[in-house]
Amino acid sequence: MDRAIVTGGTGQIGRVIVEKLLREGISVVIVDIDAEGDSFAHNCCAHYGEQAAVFRQVDIGDPEQVRMLVEQSEGLKYLVNNAVYSLYEPFLEISAESWEKVLRVGLSGYFYCSQAFARQLVQRQQGGGIVNVASINSFAVERNVAHYATAKGGVLQLTKAMAIDLATYDIRVNAVAPGLIETAKNREIYQTEPFREQIKHIPLQRPGRMEEIANIVHFLLTADHYLNGQTLLADGGLLSSIH
Repeated sequence: MDRAIVTGGTGQIGRVIVEKLLREGISVVIVDIDAEGDSFAHNCCAHYGEQAAVFRQVDIGDPEQVRMLVEQSEGLKYLVNNAVYSLYEPFLEISAESWEKVLRVGLSGYFYCSQAFARQLVQRQQGGGIVNVASINSFAVERNVAHYATAKGGVLQLTKAMAIDLATYDIRVNAVAPGLIETAKNREIYQTEPFREQIKHIPLQRPGRMEEIANIVHFLLTADHYLNGQTLLADGGLLSSIH
């Protein structure tokens, strides 16, 4: 059975990605800084088999913790960098602490996980795949997210750089950049007038579904395709339209 690491695996989109991979027969190392992932992994095992999932509480911004995570995870083939720390702050009010925390998780953490993962695959002479979860803010920036947008913009370039360097080892690296995605947490917010107006500009006339992002992640990891170093913008056509 192929095995994947999914960071940010207890978040709402992270959980859907984990469950998609499990349904497709891929066992998952669920990684999050939130300790509640242990019960999620237990439920996954109850549903998909006792070897289906394991939880590891890890701060991916700490390279030593990441090194130990990968070292203790055997048989890896796939990595999904999905962890995120985000908040809305006006540019003039962003503190050094919040700037560093957002970048530490959303960019440095992706680098640490990818490097440790790729080193294990190269040592085993094993090909594999990495998918980075970027954002529509990698391309177009909303207000009050300078730190988050910087991290997500960096993910695009990191994806390209990794793809070039790791292709020699048969490790493909791609990214998905979600637009407005409906979750239980933001469902009510999307019903407010500012977001209803924004959704009107989406050609598909609706926010995306978490399952649609999980499907793209699975495709990029496992399908027989020629994509490498690419970022798929999953925004319902929002940035392709003139409005």
